[in-house]
Amino acid sequence: RLAGLLVHELSHTQDRTSLPRGSYGADNRHHLPEVTNPTAAFIEGWANYNQSLVDPINRSNVFAACSSICTEGNEGRYDRVSSPSFAQYMSAEGVSAAIFIGLDSNGTKRNAIMRSFNATNRASRNTMDVLSHYVSGNDDDANRLAAIVDVVTGFSGSESDLSPLSDDYVSQRDGIRQSWQTHQSSGGSLDSFIAGLTCQQQAAATSQPAASAPSKQGGTVAGSKLGLLGVD
Repeated sequence: RLAGLLVHELSHTQDRTSLPRGSYGADNRHHLPEVTNPTAAFIEGWANYNQSLVDPINRSNVFAACSSICTEGNEGRYDRVSSPSFAQYMSAEGVSAAIFIGLDSNGTKRNAIMRSFNATNRASRNTMDVLSHYVSGNDDDANRLAAIVDVVTGFSGSESDLSPLSDDYVSQRDGIRQSWQTHQSSGGSLDSFIAGLTCQQQAAATSQPAASAPSKQGGTVAGSKLGLLGVD
């Protein structure tokens, strides 16, 4: 696990994001499921994402954290949040890390993620800033990303919460939710469900009568839909 810790700390050295004062509460510590703020969640989530690439134990801990969101009360005391809001989920570093792990898709999207990390590398940013930039250059992956965020955040987000990532995803949301519930009831994990999400592109000629509609980012998405591989 030493390699993972080294990668984690190295990731911090490449990140220009400034940590807001007092982000880690009265005990000045942070934990994967802890609600801090969106900036702190990104800073630590990014480092935990990179750590998880070489540390499978940390990866497991990241996904476990998504179902145990908590807030700090008195110093050193943490209270489980029974029904976290979208904002609370997105303020937890474990959630941020899980989103990037899912988006990474076993390395196939890693270079694109790194380009978005570098392009947004400034003092003030959060997870959604990086994800929004990713979509601007990878609009064919927008629905998959929106689904990852939706599942990891317990389907707590509104349409407006998800619209910066995809305008189309909301029409597929109920199907993803049902598939997740089936997967979960059969003992499937969050990690494996997200790994089974894939964005399938249909040809414009068969899915659109004419030119495809412009996407939110100004490109085109021709009949984009989500598929599920081995998670039904």
